[in-house]
Amino acid sequence: ICDIISGKSKRRAVFMLITKPDFYDSFKCRAGECTDSCCIGWEIDIDDETMRKYENENDSLSVKLNRFTDREKQCFILTEDDRCPFLKSDGLCELILTKGEDMLCEICREHPRFYARYGDFYDMGEGLCCEEAASLLFLNTSPLKLIIEAESRDDAAYFDDGLIDPETLYMLRQSTLHMLCDRSQTLHDRIHSIFENLLLKQYGKIDFAFPSEYEFYDILIKASKKTETYDAYFTHLLKCLCENKAEALFSRKTFISYLGERTADYEKLLSYLVFRHFPKAVYDGDALGKFCFCVGVTAITFYADVLLFAERGKFDLADRINSVKYLSKQFEYSDENPEILSEELKKRILQI
Repeated sequence: ICDIISGKSKRRAVFMLITKPDFYDSFKCRAGECTDSCCIGWEIDIDDETMRKYENENDSLSVKLNRFTDREKQCFILTEDDRCPFLKSDGLCELILTKGEDMLCEICREHPRFYARYGDFYDMGEGLCCEEAASLLFLNTSPLKLIIEAESRDDAAYFDDGLIDPETLYMLRQSTLHMLCDRSQTLHDRIHSIFENLLLKQYGKIDFAFPSEYEFYDILIKASKKTETYDAYFTHLLKCLCENKAEALFSRKTFISYLGERTADYEKLLSYLVFRHFPKAVYDGDALGKFCFCVGVTAITFYADVLLFAERGKFDLADRINSVKYLSKQFEYSDENPEILSEELKKRILQI
């Protein structure tokens, strides 16, 4: 759940730049009103401190905790239908109702929040696998707005030289986001300019031929097929995208016209992905790969949306949220898929 970018610990007074989306503090879990519970279908790890707390319980709750916690693997034992054993039929948490939020393990307490620490920079956000987070992101069609605050801290900070200087990476992300928000150009042209800029920064060259949309569609599907599937539906989705390529490419202009100003959702999605994933380049030095990943996720979301529109003749905000949160689970919440997708797209698009 948390993207903690860490390194060698050195205690010192730290002047930190904290960045978060403008909706960050507005987030509130929908709990029983959520249509897609994060307490179903996810392995739930238990941190050391919480495990000790559970082991020290000696009331009626301790019997159920003993039965449904794996002490060796430090995780909850899910029910046969992959539900957290403490998820009630009304969608509420038995642990919270019985003992309060202090009984939650760290992953349950923090989800869907993510954090990234690189040098003296600290990012905070909420993951798009959560429908409330996605709802907040797409609340309006204005460009992504980030709140930047300076804060002095005297703590054990995490530092590592990495492969990219943190300040350089931070400024590179800022310039990338600035280019993405330039609506005087088409999103395609903005993406092309960013690829050129990142190629120049990372490899010292800019001459590359961006594939046609027809070619890019094939590249995207082939790359996505190499990723690990979240569930059977993703296999079905890729099959539909393969079999209905002509329909997807033919219907995209009608879909864009139908969306009107809401076509800005794809700019906003791409911007938010860049905000979240760029800091990870501090260790592998591959900002270009991170951008490839972000473009790939945005593009497959777009084409999946086009097909849904072509089938139903409509596409509303609920469809937008469902599409984004599902593909976030498929690509973002996997240890392997971000690298698989980015490497495949770099190789096929940029010949790198």
